Amino acid sequence: MKAPARTLILAPMVMLMLTVTADVDPHNGFHDQRAEAVEALSEDEHPVHTRATALTSRASAKTAATIPVNLPDFATLAERTSPAVVNIRTSQKTPQPVRLPGDPGEFFGNPFFGHRGRPPQRQFPMPSLGSGFVISGDGYIVTNNHVIENVDRIDVVFSDGRELEATVVGRDPKTDIALIRVEPATTLPALPLGDSDVVRPGEWVVAIGNPFGLEHTVTAGIVSAKHRNIGQGSYDDFIQTDAAINPGNSGGPLLNLRGEVIGINTAMNPRANTIGFTVPINMAKQILPQ
Repeated sequence: MKAPARTLILAPMVMLMLTVTADVDPHNGFHDQRAEAVEALSEDEHPVHTRATALTSRASAKTAATIPVNLPDFATLAERTSPAVVNIRTSQKTPQPVRLPGDPGEFFGNPFFGHRGRPPQRQFPMPSLGSGFVISGDGYIVTNNHVIENVDRIDVVFSDGRELEATVVGRDPKTDIALIRVEPATTLPALPLGDSDVVRPGEWVVAIGNPFGLEHTVTAGIVSAKHRNIGQGSYDDFIQTDAAINPGNSGGPLLNLRGEVIGINTAMNPRANTIGFTVPINMAKQILPQ
């Protein structure tokens, strides 16, 4: 009667030992089987997740097929248009006070005033920098009025290093547009004028100019907005762009991807480096013939 009892007691102990061995043995395949079971559960128990993943993949593939992924060839555009973009150097003789030997010193806070209360004057050239672009092979160049206003000399520097003196043909302070001319020995490369009315926000644009004296700097961006009023007068109708524009870019071209001028870079927001403004080229088309 006692032998069967020992058998009943030993059997559970054997089962317990086998279970413990399966838990701790890294080579018995237990963990692999569990991993396979979890994976199967994920697929079988979450069919909505599986279908959503498949739909997202198909939608992404469809979107990628409809949106172009190639960026514009800015390098070729810059090579083709830069020869027609010029740097403009101007100088203006500005009277400066000169302290003479024996001057008693400050007079009403001005150390340059002499015995008579007025400082002696001497003329010093004050250089300035700007940009422009050629619109005809015989030497006509467009720039901003504020670049060449009230200056004594205008020198135009081309991308190949040539430097020619220019004369003012006409200027319009209201629209900040000016036309100057050089006398070239050979025909100059010129930029075609585009249609700024058909430009849309979001289009790629390129600015080329002379920011801070860095000749023929190329920057790229998009048209941020149109018809901006920045408080510059009755002809406030600027194109806004995030292509980098800095002091010295004034008068340079804003180009579309076809290499056509759609604007004249004119102003920037000094508190931001991605807010610039250009005069629409269609406005210049109306002013230049006059």
